[in-house]
Amino acid sequence: MRLEYVGSAGTIDFTQYNTQIYKGGFHKYEWTYKATAQALGVIIDQFTKEPLTYEMTIAARGNQTAKENNLNRIQEITEQDVVNLTPGKLYWKDWYIECYIIASETYPSEDFFGAERVMTILAPYPFWIKEVSKDFLPVSRSEDNAGGLNYPYDYNYDYALDIPGQSRWNVNHYAASEFQMMLFGYCQNPRIMINDYPYQVFDTCEEGEYIIIDSRARTVTKHLNNGVVRNIFDLRAKEKSVFEKIPGGNLLVTWAGTFGVNIKLFTERSEPSW
Repeated sequence: MRLEYVGSAGTIDFTQYNTQIYKGGFHKYEWTYKATAQALGVIIDQFTKEPLTYEMTIAARGNQTAKENNLNRIQEITEQDVVNLTPGKLYWKDWYIECYIIASETYPSEDFFGAERVMTILAPYPFWIKEVSKDFLPVSRSEDNAGGLNYPYDYNYDYALDIPGQSRWNVNHYAASEFQMMLFGYCQNPRIMINDYPYQVFDTCEEGEYIIIDSRARTVTKHLNNGVVRNIFDLRAKEKSVFEKIPGGNLLVTWAGTFGVNIKLFTERSEPSW
């Protein structure tokens, strides 16, 4: 099982013997709410969430030098993210939560030879995230690229199309998700329909270039062949927001089929799945 902290300065693997998790629990959450009082009870107006905190204890084992090196490394990796205000990612299996390690206490263990370090984890955005992606290839090139299409990034390919320019995608999640959508290959004013909802940018993308719509950052950028990244936020379609979350369940994706699309969803849960 994957259980690790990934920070800007490195990774701490909490499944390793010398830095192994000893105690901890990540399956907790709480919704708060705003309500209007009634004669009998209340009417719920809105559910909200406060930042989450977790407590985790790790076992620092090994000889004195190894133990000290591991404890120093943990402190240096986690505190650098605090100093720089850049959250790390705590992974549980395929899920991660963005967080900071904001407190720590270390003392000799009474249960094994080594030390125990108790760490307090702060998650400002209290949701666990799992990234799910799917590729929709240009129809005219799908047969010519059976060995793989040269994407700007590496993805797991899915070549199955129901009919040219149309594909179904079953997203096994109960809520709508934030996303990154990448449009690549030659296209002019590219438009993608997801369950009859349009996502469109009014610009031309040349071969080798790509456009990224990021719903979380609320940005639309164009990446040119010479490495320049251009802000094309004002060229997005405005009648229907291109940042509208993508629903879960069975999706029908329709596009011209002459260019490629990659959609990465950031599915969210209050706790990671068991």
